[in-house]
Amino acid sequence: MAKLSIDQALLKAKSHAKKGEIEEAKKIYSTILNSYPKNIRAKEGLAALSKNMQEKPAGTSFQNAINSLLKKFNVGEFEATFNMATRLSKQFPNAFQIWHILGITSAQLTRFSIAHDAFDKAILLNPKFADAYNNKAVVLKEIGEFEEALILCEKAIELNSSFADAYNVKGAILLIQNKFVESVIAFNKAIEINPKFYKAYSNLANALRAQGELEKSIYAYKKALIINPNYAEAHCNMGNTLKDQGKRDEAIEAFNKALAIKPDYADAYCNMGRLHLLNEEFIKAFELMEWRWKQKKQGTGTYFKSRKPSWAGEDDKKVLVWKEQGIGDEIMFSSMLSELHERSKKLIVECDKRLIPLYKRSFPEGIEFVDDREKVDERNYDSHIAIGSLPRHFRSNIADFSKTSNGWISVGPDKVNQLRKNLIPKGKVRLVGISWSTNSSKEDSSQRSIPTDLIAKYLGEIPVKYINLQYGDTAQDILRMHTLLGMDVHHVDKLDLFNDLDGLSTLISACDIVISIDNVTANLAGALGIDTRLLLPLTADERWGLKRNDSYWYESLKLYRQEKFGDWHKPLETLALDLKKLT
Repeated sequence: MAKLSIDQALLKAKSHAKKGEIEEAKKIYSTILNSYPKNIRAKEGLAALSKNMQEKPAGTSFQNAINSLLKKFNVGEFEATFNMATRLSKQFPNAFQIWHILGITSAQLTRFSIAHDAFDKAILLNPKFADAYNNKAVVLKEIGEFEEALILCEKAIELNSSFADAYNVKGAILLIQNKFVESVIAFNKAIEINPKFYKAYSNLANALRAQGELEKSIYAYKKALIINPNYAEAHCNMGNTLKDQGKRDEAIEAFNKALAIKPDYADAYCNMGRLHLLNEEFIKAFELMEWRWKQKKQGTGTYFKSRKPSWAGEDDKKVLVWKEQGIGDEIMFSSMLSELHERSKKLIVECDKRLIPLYKRSFPEGIEFVDDREKVDERNYDSHIAIGSLPRHFRSNIADFSKTSNGWISVGPDKVNQLRKNLIPKGKVRLVGISWSTNSSKEDSSQRSIPTDLIAKYLGEIPVKYINLQYGDTAQDILRMHTLLGMDVHHVDKLDLFNDLDGLSTLISACDIVISIDNVTANLAGALGIDTRLLLPLTADERWGLKRNDSYWYESLKLYRQEKFGDWHKPLETLALDLKKLT
């Protein structure tokens, strides 16, 4: 064998080994050693094979086992693949391929802890196996360990600079972190490596949509669908972008195409429901949005598992209402609790612990409030329902919202009056409460927050006394507005605006006007019936309607909307003019 032939043979053996084709690799190494017994690279290769696998029982082929695993995985038999891979990992503990398959299967089954450990084992056995690093990064992304996931993506790219999927995963993580420009670069790199990578085109479209580049987003979705017309996710996400553009019929068509491909596609049903909600078609909207519990990525919480049935609108039943979504959603949906109480023999309501003092004051005495559904004995209720499902039974048209839209939460008037006297002893200044950011984990939530520089620029010179309603550590924001921009925002000492919602409600009620973004403060102020000016991004939550400047949920709200993506100048300018007229 000439030297070149030996090199070629060694490369071929290494390729077989990487693919898990152990017998083929062993045969090549053995052939080389028969002719060149002292060839170090062949000896090392054969030794590595011996280390990374154990001999099989008679009649069992390692490669057949790998093939069988992959066959089951590729047809979606994840539970069977998981069981088989678990068994084989004990039989062949040094086979990195089996640990890797166990990892990706566990990830599909959302058994992330097992997946994490399996990928670690595969990497330990084969530190140059780029796929294991990348797939572990996917698991870390799912559990929110974004920085470590990015490190693993970079490691995978270091091992294989042409690893398109690693760039795709990197882009997806950057998109979650709202690093839109970097995510677009990563997706474009994936596409450059693999021009047929339809998933990368779809993810690129998602990143462009997040930046408000709606036309470019549509173009990228169409590129993905040219490559793979049956990619349901691209049809569904394109429907969301068309919805953002106000193209209702085209959006519905896109969602229907997704459902034609995947008839049980929960995301498509929910997104179509949100589209109907945006257009105030409430019956269709709330029916379709029940699919939220079947979505893979749920932002609603954990579905309540009980032996008792779901409440279906029956009268004179003992009903348990359980919480979901964020605390602002809890407040909004609580508008229907009194109506449910009127129809129930007994009503038990699970809610955030911080809301219980408010709710006990605001709702009929017969309602029992608890902070943990697991503490409620099943014998104490006949049926149960998620609080976000109440609109399906109580809100079928705009008129239904007027039953509570003037406010339903109450605070102690004596406390309000005393607090107001403390804040304005002479009683000649308007109090304006203000809140400017959110810590919500919902998609696109970062677009709701407003830079304090802009707030001070437009609102700083209006002759009112601003009161801080923003929860969290706001000291630096308040100092910046005062020192650099001359806007004073008064903070009430010894009041925890995050944990003491009863105190926050009293403070809100002491204000003449509340200015807020879409967060808990806005919902609480609306439920209290306080004059509230709500600042909304271009693609606002569907519950605020399509182009409304008022809210059917809360009569006291006036809406100020962006006209361009990310541009707060126009809504703040309009708000400033309105406030000047009042003062």
